[in-house]
Amino acid sequence: MLINKEKKRSGKRGKKQKNGNKIKILKIKKDALGAIVIVASLMATITLAAAFAIPGGYDGYQGRDQGMAVLAKAPAFKAFLITNTIAMVCSVTSVFLCLVALNYAEGEENHDHFENRGAAAFALILVSMFAVMLALIAATFAVLAHSIALAVFTCVIACTSFIVYFLELKMVFFLQIMIDSSMKRVKHTVFRPSACGL
Repeated sequence: MLINKEKKRSGKRGKKQKNGNKIKILKIKKDALGAIVIVASLMATITLAAAFAIPGGYDGYQGRDQGMAVLAKAPAFKAFLITNTIAMVCSVTSVFLCLVALNYAEGEENHDHFENRGAAAFALILVSMFAVMLALIAATFAVLAHSIALAVFTCVIACTSFIVYFLELKMVFFLQIMIDSSMKRVKHTVFRPSACGL
C-alpha cells in the first residue's frame, strides 16, 4: 500500500517535471523564432535597400534610357538582381513562417506545425544568407568589370563566408544525426521486451 502511494507521488512529480521541461523547451523555441524574425527582417531590409541602390546607379541623361540601370545589360548585374530577389523573397517568407508558427505554439496537436514552420523559416534564412553573398559577388563583378583583379580578389574574400557556412552547417547536421541515432539506440534499448524482462 505504501509502495503504491510512493509510486503515484513519483509519477505525479515525473509528469510535472516533464510538463515543466516542455514549457521551458517551448519558450526556448519561441525565443529562437523571435531571433529568426529579427535576422530575417534585417535581411529583407538589406536586400530592399540593395534593390533600390543598384550597382552602377541609374542613367541620368535625357533620353529613352533615363532612370534605367546603367549596367542593365551586364550579365553580372542580372545575376545580382536574381540573387538579391531570391534573398528578399526567402527572408520575407521566413518572417511570415515565423509569425504563422507562433500561432501553432500552443497545444500538443499543433506541435508538428510549429516545428515544421520553424524549421522552414530557419532553412529560408540560410538560403537568404547564401543569396546575399552571391549578390555581393555579382554586384562586385558588375561594378568592377574594368578592374578584374580587384573583382576577383573581392570575390575570394567573400567566398570565405561560404567555407564558414559549410563547415558550421556540416557540424550542426553531424551533431543532429549523432543525437538522433543515439536517441534511437536508447529507445530500442529501453523499450525492448528483453530489456524490460518480458
